[in-house]
Amino acid sequence: MRNFWKNFDYYMFYHRTFLNLFIHFCTSLLQIYFALGFWHTRSLYFLFAIPLVPFVTDGIGHLIEGNFIQVLTASRMRGTTNSSGVDGLTNFIYRLIGLPIWFYRKLLS
Repeated sequence: MRNFWKNFDYYMFYHRTFLNLFIHFCTSLLQIYFALGFWHTRSLYFLFAIPLVPFVTDGIGHLIEGNFIQVLTASRMRGTTNSSGVDGLTNFIYRLIGLPIWFYRKLLS
């Protein structure tokens, strides 16, 4: 569990603005939407969209925040597709909890 929160701190290091965190949060919601769409329609379009959504939306979020190159470099150094170096499911959870934790930290500061 300690590694979960340590890696979450790496995640939050590259996600500092509300807009970027909101886009990442919406990424997870879109993935849930496409998974449900595949479940109900059995259309392969929904299935192929699930792993492709983060590449588009997260990239846009980091371009807006201005740290796209740093995140790309960090993910390449860790050998994963995300800057925190975790698996896809953990990164999915980070995207869901990042925005509420950011709001909580802002309230405390």
